[in-house]
Amino acid sequence: NGNEVWWLPWAPTSLRTRPNFVSWKKIKELTNLVGDEDGVLIDYEGRVSHMFLLSYITRSTNILALLNFHYTSELSNFTNSKLGAFLFKLTINFANKLSGQRLFFTTESDQLSLELKKKISQDFPAFPAFSVLEQPSLSEVENWKEEKNFIWVICRISNNSAEMEALESMIERNSSSVFLIHGLNENLKSRISELHNIIFQEMFVSLENYRKSLFTCSSVILIYDTGMYRNHSSGRLLDSIMFEKQLIVIEGMPIPRHAVNLDLVKVLTLNELSSIDLSETSKRQDLESRLLPNATWAVKELSKIITTANPRAADTRVIPRSAFKLLWMGSLLIRLLSSAYLRFIKIFS
Repeated sequence: NGNEVWWLPWAPTSLRTRPNFVSWKKIKELTNLVGDEDGVLIDYEGRVSHMFLLSYITRSTNILALLNFHYTSELSNFTNSKLGAFLFKLTINFANKLSGQRLFFTTESDQLSLELKKKISQDFPAFPAFSVLEQPSLSEVENWKEEKNFIWVICRISNNSAEMEALESMIERNSSSVFLIHGLNENLKSRISELHNIIFQEMFVSLENYRKSLFTCSSVILIYDTGMYRNHSSGRLLDSIMFEKQLIVIEGMPIPRHAVNLDLVKVLTLNELSSIDLSETSKRQDLESRLLPNATWAVKELSKIITTANPRAADTRVIPRSAFKLLWMGSLLIRLLSSAYLRFIKIFS
C-alpha cells in the first residue's frame, strides 16, 4: 500500500548454485513458510532450469513467481541461433502454462530485454537491481569516525585493458588521494603494487565492511569492462546513490532507468578518467526520494509488471508429489539437452 515493504529472504544454496536437484524437503519448507499468504516469490538470479520448480510452487500455493533472467554466457549462447531461440521460447511458454499463467519473466536490464525481444519476439519487462542497504546507526558512525578519507574504486576489468591503463594514470595523477581498490586479480594488483597511495581490499567483503567502506569514502568510482557488462545492472551503483556518494562511472556502462539522472552519476570516458583531478570533485546532497532505487521502488515496479500481465486467479488444484517429480525430471532433461546443444555449437563454431 506504499507504506510498508516486507521482504522475506529464502535462498537455499541449491538454488544459488545451478541446481541439478532441489529436494522435496526444500519445497515443503517453502510452501510451509508461505502458507496461505498472498505474495510474490522473486528468483532474482533466475535460470532456465528453475522454470518448472517455480511453476510447481505457484500451483501449490497462493503466491505468484517472478523469474528474473540474468545476462550469462549460457543464456546468450542458447539464444544466439534460431533453433536455440525457438527452444527457449517453447520452454518459457510451456512453464508459463504449467504455472496457470502465474509465472512472470523479467530481465535484469533494459538492454537484455531488448536483446531477448529481438531474438524471440517476446516482451520481457526489465527489473534491474535495487538497493536494500540501511543507513548506518549512530553507534556505527561513531565507530567509523577515525577512518581516513579515501576514494573507493570497484573494478571488474581484465589484463592489458584500456580500463587498467586509465586506472593506473588516475592514481598516479592524484598522488595526494588514498584509493581503496576492490576487485583486481593478482596480476593487476602486482602491476600497481608499488604505488604508495593505494590499499587493496579483500576480494570477499562482509556486509558490515561493505557499508563501512561506502559510508566513509569520499566518492565511489566504478571501472567496469563495459563490453562484458553491457547487459547487466549494477547493485554497487545503486548502493552508492542510496548513500548519496559522488559516483563516477565509465562511459558505456548501462545505467538502470530508475537511476538515469546525470545529477546523480558522473559519466566519464577513459581519457577523462585518466586526467581527472579528484580534489575538485564534490559530494551531492539532498537526493529526491522519488529517484532513489530502493525497496519501495522495487515494490511499485513489481506491482506494475504484475498488473500489466493481468494474472489469472489462483488455481486451487494441488499438484501431487508424483507430478512434481515428472516436472522436475523434465527440467533436468531440458537442461541436459541445452548443455549438449551448447557444446555442439561450441565445437562446430
